[in-house]
Order: sequence, then C-alpha cells, then structure tokens
Amino acid sequence: MTISACNLIREVVNSVGRIYQWDGFYGPETHSIVTLNKDSLIIHAVIYASAKDTVSISEIQGQLFYSANFMLADRPERIYFTSPAGFFTYEEGYPCFFKDDHLIIKNGPLAGTYQKQRRAVKFSVQF
Repeated sequence: MTISACNLIREVVNSVGRIYQWDGFYGPETHSIVTLNKDSLIIHAVIYASAKDTVSISEIQGQLFYSANFMLADRPERIYFTSPAGFFTYEEGYPCFFKDDHLIIKNGPLAGTYQKQRRAVKFSVQF
C-alpha cells in the first residue's frame, strides 16, 4: 500500500472517530505559521545536497517552495514557516529547519542534513 493510500485510510478513520466522538482518538497536529520578509526568504532559495538526494528551495512569487526527487507530491510544495528557521510542507509534513548553511530534515525518506550549494534557483511559473 502506498503512503498516500495509508494517509487516506488514516484520515477516513480519524473522521469517523471525530464524528462518533471517540475519546482521545483524533488529535490533529497543528502549527502556528509565521511570515518572513522577502530578504529572509531569498537567502534560503538555493539547492541543498547530500549523499542521498538534492533538495531545491525556490522562490516563486514571494513564496518558497520545496522539491526533491523522492517526495510524496508530484509538484513543488509550498513551505510554511513555523519560526524564522523552521518549516514544514503540507504534503510531506516532516519538520525541517535551516541551520547555518544546512537544511535539516527530521523524518521521512529524505531525513538527514543537506549542505547549501552556492547557486540560486529561479523558476518561472504561470498560474
């Protein structure tokens, strides 16, 4: 069974638990989102590499997006900051943070430390 199928099943079971008010069954994870200024965003918009994979952080219309070879989503995922250095993406859901010249991904198939590369990433996207 794929990760997406497991997530769907978990969401259906959680919805049933919520409707029937099963005690302690459904406790969704919540995050407080912070907004960073454009200068703070731009410094993170580069490629990060490790022995496992390459992660691109790109700036598109004033927002940062995350993409990697081995991710659940089939498109770049918007980054939601929980602090000036910490963030998550909706689909991937793993906590990540920037420290010095590194991107650190805490869980999942891409877990590890990624070194910042020295070239910027720019995309042109039509919405």
